[in-house]
Amino acid sequence: MSDTSLDHSAITKIGTVDLTGRVVGGYVRNAEPSRIVLRLLYPGEPTDIDVIDQIGPTGGQVTVHPPYHREWTENDRRALAGFFVARYHERLRPIPVAAGEEQRHA
Repeated sequence: MSDTSLDHSAITKIGTVDLTGRVVGGYVRNAEPSRIVLRLLYPGEPTDIDVIDQIGPTGGQVTVHPPYHREWTENDRRALAGFFVARYHERLRPIPVAAGEEQRHA
């Protein structure tokens, strides 16, 4: 069963990556800001496949949901964690601005 519905007002998208022909998007639910949800966008119907939590400066704990576990090697999981944890930190870090300009966030 795939979950094609997603309440975009309740999430912050943080990035998309093509990993060996599989396109994965990452987002953070506003209600759970310390977890990154990974969503397989292609191939197949969009569906949430795993989460990254225990997020540190360069990585986190990747938990692949059981139906998708065999499809993702340990190297795949490290690559997903590295990419999405970096995007997660970029979204939280303010963008430097010139003097006199208003402060913005990524």
